[in-house]
Amino acid sequence: MKLDPPAPPLRYRSPSQVTRTRSQTGQVPRQTSQVPVTPAPETRRPSILRALPVVLAVAALAAAFLAGRATAPRGAAPGAADADRAIDPVAEVRPGDNTAAARMAERLRSLGGNTANARSGGTPLGPEAFETLNRLPSSEQREEERVRMIAQWAATAPEAALDYARQNLKGERQSQAVGKVLTIWAKHTPAAAWQWARKQGAGDVRHAQLVMEEIARNAPLVAARYASEFARQEPQEARAMAQVAIRGMTYDGNFDAARQFVASVPLSSPEEQVTLVSSLAEQWARHDPEQAMAWGRALPEGPARNQALASLGDAWAEADPARAATFADQLPSGQPRQMALQQAVNHWNLSDPTAVNEWMSHAPASPDFDQAVAALATQPGMMQQHAEQSLGWATAIADPSLRLSTMRDVVSDWAVRDRAAALSYVQTAPRLSADMRSALLAHLGAR
Repeated sequence: MKLDPPAPPLRYRSPSQVTRTRSQTGQVPRQTSQVPVTPAPETRRPSILRALPVVLAVAALAAAFLAGRATAPRGAAPGAADADRAIDPVAEVRPGDNTAAARMAERLRSLGGNTANARSGGTPLGPEAFETLNRLPSSEQREEERVRMIAQWAATAPEAALDYARQNLKGERQSQAVGKVLTIWAKHTPAAAWQWARKQGAGDVRHAQLVMEEIARNAPLVAARYASEFARQEPQEARAMAQVAIRGMTYDGNFDAARQFVASVPLSSPEEQVTLVSSLAEQWARHDPEQAMAWGRALPEGPARNQALASLGDAWAEADPARAATFADQLPSGQPRQMALQQAVNHWNLSDPTAVNEWMSHAPASPDFDQAVAALATQPGMMQQHAEQSLGWATAIADPSLRLSTMRDVVSDWAVRDRAAALSYVQTAPRLSADMRSALLAHLGAR
């Protein structure tokens, strides 16, 4: 049987080839007859068993992810660990962190020993930790780390930490380390810290004051007892130590304890008692001026009461001069009222001169306002920018001597800048009496 020769292989021809063939033969070639039609493969559904491993793998990954999320510590956002270490210098740093603390920890770790572990609180510090530290090159960072390690050591062995600091550090660095140790010691075991401070003798009162202030912050009644004993034993330093105790007591607002302490501490002279009362008044007025003023007004008549009210007025005026002025206006007539008004008006004029001028214009005429008015009239800014208004205030002063001296100050300042204007005012101002006009003209060297 004769077989047909094999068909030539089929070739794909581009449209450009088709076009050339048509142009040569004049017929449209049958391109479709040259392209074999391949039947579409039979579509098969994927087997569930074949897909099962993939599904199980995805499920395992998802479960691992969710488990990690559930067990991760709360708030472990990027940078949170760095922030914690910035707050707590004893916190452990992670290897690879590119910070000064991390580099220091890495250097200590590379030197061996338990210094790096102790640095993070893992083991107690001791002399061997500082021996390891000394093997690092001398630098500011190394010495800062030394102070930090001394402070950490103070939590477990404060006397040993003090001895090390005093023997191995000098100058400001020693003072810094000793202060940290004493503060930590006084906070945790105040009796032992105070006993150590008192053994140092009268020439080392500064360290006793550090301990006293920390004790007063945490145990004011204990501090009051220690300060009273100190006052009887060291009367020449009693006032300074009592002021430190007051500062510690008022740190967290324990003004009642401070008030009782001031009333009972034995001081060597009434003048020292006045100073102590004034110190409490100044600190109290910054935080609770109404209660402080009520306490000051209830004090017995005398120098201590007057000084307390003056200190209260000044501190309150600095914080809120408008309220201080209103309160001062309600005080009984007398020197405390005069001083409180003067202080309030002075501070108020610095912050809001328009408001204080408005308030003063409605104030009742009273000798208690004389010092406040004189201070307002002679404020440099007031005299330079509103000389006529300053002289108007001066004429309202009740005391003739204070009125004349105030007007002389304002006129003299005005004449330096504009003598003709100052003379014109003195010669023509209708509110000036004949005697006042004559005295001012004589002061300016004119008739």
